[in-house]
Amino acid sequence: MDERFEWLEIPEDDPVVPAPDARAWMPAAVETALHAKVPASPTTEALRALGVDLPERRIELIPTSLGPSDPYALYALRLQSERLRLASGFERLQCLDQIAVRPLEHQIAAALKALRDMRGRAILADEVGLGKTIEAGLVAKELVVRGLARRILVLVPASLTQQWQEELSSKFGEPFIVARRPEDWEQPRVIASLDLAKHERHSAHALAHDYDLLIVDEAHKLRRASTQAHRFVNRVRKRYVLLLTATPVQNDLTELFQLVTILQPGQLGTVRSFRDSYMDAGDPRSPRNAGPLRELLSEVMVRHRRATIGVKLPPRRAGIYHLNL
Repeated sequence: MDERFEWLEIPEDDPVVPAPDARAWMPAAVETALHAKVPASPTTEALRALGVDLPERRIELIPTSLGPSDPYALYALRLQSERLRLASGFERLQCLDQIAVRPLEHQIAAALKALRDMRGRAILADEVGLGKTIEAGLVAKELVVRGLARRILVLVPASLTQQWQEELSSKFGEPFIVARRPEDWEQPRVIASLDLAKHERHSAHALAHDYDLLIVDEAHKLRRASTQAHRFVNRVRKRYVLLLTATPVQNDLTELFQLVTILQPGQLGTVRSFRDSYMDAGDPRSPRNAGPLRELLSEVMVRHRRATIGVKLPPRRAGIYHLNL
């Protein structure tokens, strides 16, 4: 049985950068091991005892020309790519050393849960001020680093488009354009207001693409299935979805049902079965069978409260300030 390994070699005739010995950085023991014959395994010896003679296993080194560069840098790059390829699950975030922000523990936990347990389709419902934008940025960056997200759409209120663009660029190193013209939808990374995206002048362009990741901020605006916003988001073809809202329920529990249905159709059954099983006829905001409902929601929603995360945040002070312009 022949095994093939790629060997990185710099062309000797390069006129600019002298070709160093590509093996200079490799420990002698490793080089010797590469050229040695592979010892027979116990299984091979047992087969030989039965008269079955297997071909000798050898390692073949195949020179690969990659142009002038540092062989150790190429090796390090290849090693990093193999580590990412062999990462079988989301046990840890690979992107943490590639971002310009230090996320809090609960934000990392939320991103990991959304990726690992919810397969990238989650409602991020932390209380106001706990960093849902950071959590969404972590998920997006991790998917990009792992090669799982190339085309990304972020739908936000019109007043937040510039803020999202700045944060994704400065904190996560991911450039986005803010959609203003129909041709902007051809770009792979787009931020747009939900009102603009659903407008007839833009919706056809937006819906013409398959998105690896869709992020919707202020997602409680999708709580009514009859609204144009809900219908538009439901029509977007997407692989991963993040819905951000601090108030998943405002008037009654059917609003929560509609949000979950965007992520995982059928997770909470039909509207009728949901009402019969989990809604109190006298108080539509109060759930019946809270335990089973909480278990179902834990499969699609992450929610942290200030009282439980152990992080002391500065108090929020609201006021009216008059400025002379």
